[in-house]
Amino acid sequence: MATVGQQLPTPQTGWKRSNAISSAISYVGTWERFETTIGSYQFTDNVGMFSITANDTMKFNFTGKKLILKAYGNNDTSGFVLILDGVNQGNIKTAYGTPSTVVVYEKDDLEDREHSVEIKVLPYTSVSGATRTRLLFDSIDIDQDRDLGLVRPVVGSRLTAPESGWKRYDDNISSIKYVGSFTNGAGTGAYNGYSNYTSMIGDKIVFDFEGTKLRIIGARYTNRSDLIDIYVDGKLHGTHSQLGSELAQVLQVEIVGLPEARHRVEMVNKSSRSTTTFMALDAIDIDSDGRLFHPEEVEDVSKLTIGKRIRCNYAVTSNGGEGVFSGLGKETDDFIRTSPTVPAINKGDFYFIMADEFNNKNILIADRHIQSFVSWDQLNSYGRVFGIPVDMGMVEFNFVARLLTGSITSNDDYSEWYKYIVTSTLNNTTSPGDNSVWNWNSSSAYSWTTTTASANSTYRARKGLSTVNAFNAPASSNATSNTGYRPLFEVEVLPMNRSFINHKGAYKRFDAGTPEIPETHATTDSVPPMISKSSPSGFASASAYFSTYDAWQAFSDAPSGNMAWICTARTGWICYRFDIPKVITKYTILPPSDNTSVLTRSPKDWIIEGSNDSTNGSDGTWVTIDTVIGVTGWEMNKKKKFTCSNINSYLSYRIRITLNSGDTSYVSIWQIELMERITAVPAIPSMWNTISETLPSVDTFINDGMDDLSVVDRKNENFVQIMTVKGSLGSGKFFKGRIELKKYYEVTSVNVK
Repeated sequence: MATVGQQLPTPQTGWKRSNAISSAISYVGTWERFETTIGSYQFTDNVGMFSITANDTMKFNFTGKKLILKAYGNNDTSGFVLILDGVNQGNIKTAYGTPSTVVVYEKDDLEDREHSVEIKVLPYTSVSGATRTRLLFDSIDIDQDRDLGLVRPVVGSRLTAPESGWKRYDDNISSIKYVGSFTNGAGTGAYNGYSNYTSMIGDKIVFDFEGTKLRIIGARYTNRSDLIDIYVDGKLHGTHSQLGSELAQVLQVEIVGLPEARHRVEMVNKSSRSTTTFMALDAIDIDSDGRLFHPEEVEDVSKLTIGKRIRCNYAVTSNGGEGVFSGLGKETDDFIRTSPTVPAINKGDFYFIMADEFNNKNILIADRHIQSFVSWDQLNSYGRVFGIPVDMGMVEFNFVARLLTGSITSNDDYSEWYKYIVTSTLNNTTSPGDNSVWNWNSSSAYSWTTTTASANSTYRARKGLSTVNAFNAPASSNATSNTGYRPLFEVEVLPMNRSFINHKGAYKRFDAGTPEIPETHATTDSVPPMISKSSPSGFASASAYFSTYDAWQAFSDAPSGNMAWICTARTGWICYRFDIPKVITKYTILPPSDNTSVLTRSPKDWIIEGSNDSTNGSDGTWVTIDTVIGVTGWEMNKKKKFTCSNINSYLSYRIRITLNSGDTSYVSIWQIELMERITAVPAIPSMWNTISETLPSVDTFINDGMDDLSVVDRKNENFVQIMTVKGSLGSGKFFKGRIELKKYYEVTSVNVK
């Protein structure tokens, strides 16, 4: 049996070891990966996890009868609280005066069932002999035939980042509607540092989301509401409390198993406490492939009515430049920020809000400034002051971009700004002049208008900033951070010519087919340009590396003499682990290219392998995908391309080099690219589809009718008519034949030879 304080470099017979970086372990807090090549540490596979912050936690489950925990045991570490199956086992000391990892807990008489383990870092003052807070966790040993189980967060626990399969939206995203007296304020430990809160009973938070699951992230505190109703699609789902001991980024509500659809969610403050109590929202987690919607948001221009809004993207690449609109109705990027200032060069989303409808045109106004440091003169040179057509890729609509009209003096209220921004309730969907809707003061900037100020013909009116109807008139050439571009779109619905073909008593449309798309490979690298082992995503590793030439540098997309992987042996492996499994069928290798003498370090023989359970490239189960033998002819700065017939998805891919090109000391690669398989798409035949046996409705004509009738145009068709000899003309013969005209649309010419 192992004893506390024993180094135990390998698991005992009948035991199985899991490294501290196992994906089955859930870490909450400031934990970081700890890697070392110093043998005295004796970490399993030279890697562990460490924290220097008291109360950071780690959790895992396991099934079996026995448990051993190993941690670094030098005298500068503190310790941890161990909670086993919900029972506090006391403070576990990790200061043993030894310079390596050691056994810090051992138990072999547990019931043979599933157990839960929670470890919480102690401050150094809690453990005798410790000099600072630092827990370096090494590994876990359990029964040989058992495995660790991932601990999922439970309601009431802290969740500082979305789990795999989820994505997070911050509380200040424009898709969330706050109804009442809400404030966006700084919060200790809050996601991105801020949260939205209200103290008024009856105030509510409303949003829509598309997906099957939802998590609401907030904070517990002593002044929080004890009754908050959660409605999903109009039905009360439950009531939760935010009252309790202080803790930020708490999972407060979890709803799963919803149908794949768009759902309406409402949070209503119903506090029963007599003192002032706050309801707050910090973040929202939904399906990773889902989408958050504002309650008044639509995805189709034809669905817009006054008060509704539609998402749009805007990109500008130069200071004062002409931006590009795109992606109407789509979620393309994060929203353009509204504070402290709008960027002069940016790419992001915003909302167009429909404010009016007249003369068969819809008036859409941006809910924020989408560009700063742009002058009225610059906008006018692009045609965007008084109106210019904008191609949004929708043939059924005509879009014209311009500015709102403003006032010629501070007392002039006859303008579109006054009508829509200052006084309109948008069909009772908002309060007049609501800054949370129009963001007239959120960017520390005025909005340009079309109007020339009365004081000077070179001055142009700006509105907003200090108050919703404030007036300011600088020179039209003015381009500063406190001047913003807020576009207005006039949208005209164009006449639609839609048709069906009536054939044999049914209304039909022709659906053109598509040709077969053969299986191929992606042309771009699936690995993001790496700037460290684990950033921006995934994890790069290798069997060994020389000096600073670590594995991640071969995935940096920045080949150079200093950005390469060099292995300290003639053989070795390099690995990249994706965040989600991928089917890789093509890869490229760029050989060492700083001088011709090191081309002999290039790989010659290797094996491509895949794994779904490896955490560091050396552990886990590996499957051979392809074997490559005898690659020669490497040239400087010329990558070679390889393909493999892989049909399975793997998290990790490893190139295990079994022979280099002759160098006696190293194998090296400058850069590696991994490309995904693009599966074949079968051909879809063209066909006539029956829409209705009776005359379709107007909506059916608009939505499903054909706008291109060229399919029924008469086509040229050549045919050969067989003729028979009918007689003699002395020097020749004459022929006779019968042409069946019903077989053809028409005969336009006959050529007899």
